[in-house]
Amino acid sequence: MKKFLLICSLVVLTSCGKKELNIYNIEKQNNIYYEKNKLEPFTGIVKEYYLNKKLKLYCPMIEGEVTGTRKLYYKNGNIKSIDNFNRNVKNGICKKYYLNKKLKSKAIYKNGLKNGEVLGYYENGKLFFKFYYKNGKPINKAEVYDFNGLNLYKGIFRPELLSLVKDIYNNQIK
Repeated sequence: MKKFLLICSLVVLTSCGKKELNIYNIEKQNNIYYEKNKLEPFTGIVKEYYLNKKLKLYCPMIEGEVTGTRKLYYKNGNIKSIDNFNRNVKNGICKKYYLNKKLKSKAIYKNGLKNGEVLGYYENGKLFFKFYYKNGKPINKAEVYDFNGLNLYKGIFRPELLSLVKDIYNNQIK
């Protein structure tokens, strides 16, 4: 009898866990994710792995929509980005990291749009830029710093600042 109860308890406990699928067993239709060959939207965790067996993607889904904290990883296992979603839409704090584990950027999203302070950092950890957004659009204030933390610009946001930031990010020594 004790053995029977133990087996029943294990079955109940393991069936309560979230279902996990490899990304290759998921398909997207009309912005909703399904397990292949299933009609119901997928609820559970979607994972993807590198060839070295390290986790590349951890993505929670509820009723076929990304909901919760999605994490992307580098091949070495270090975190690459952490994004919060609600029904396939970014909401909350989203962070990106360099391979060396230092913070690359931090932004706040509301209904899929940047909203509030957006910070960018150099690989050495120094602040690179500080922009402010409202409903996905940059607003008046902006700050840009050099690799050593010296302030290069502080004033009204100008569109060319985004190009400058992208160029510097793309040309950093890796």
